[in-house]
Amino acid sequence: MPGKTVAEPKPGDLVIDASSLKEDLITVPPGELAGIRTEQDGYDDAEVEMVSNQEEFGEMAGIPDSDITELVGLTVKIKRLRAYRRALDRLSQIVSESERFHDNRRHQIISSSAGAVDKRSRRAGYRVLLKKYEKTRSYRSAAAAKAVRTRQRKKKAPETKGVAPSQVASPVTPQRPEAA
Repeated sequence: MPGKTVAEPKPGDLVIDASSLKEDLITVPPGELAGIRTEQDGYDDAEVEMVSNQEEFGEMAGIPDSDITELVGLTVKIKRLRAYRRALDRLSQIVSESERFHDNRRHQIISSSAGAVDKRSRRAGYRVLLKKYEKTRSYRSAAAAKAVRTRQRKKKAPETKGVAPSQVASPVTPQRPEAA
């Protein structure tokens, strides 16, 4: 942004203004990033070498000054993008952890509430609670019921973890040798 300097965000910032990156941000169609090259170890040394040799040897090597200018500019852009990405990744982690924490608390409330309904429904005249909180009680039990079904399914299936399907032996029915 001309005339306005925006400080790079820091990991943990809750407000991140990326408007200063507007000219550097692009949207790539799905699949377009497949096979592209990314920075490898030694990149910084290669860039320093190219920049330091450009004035004396660039023309001899066939490297135009415009390529070096673009290379240095791209590095500046990438460093700025990475600073934002670190802050955005941290913010995303904070949001995700917060969501999971609050979601867990909701489940705790539903579970304890369903338990209270179960307990109080045993009292005379309180059986109506079972019907009134049927969905709550069912929801609380859904995870446990799923775990039971999974254990039963795994118990029935042969243990094949780490074994190719072609190596799984079929059950063999023992045969008695024929009498001679």
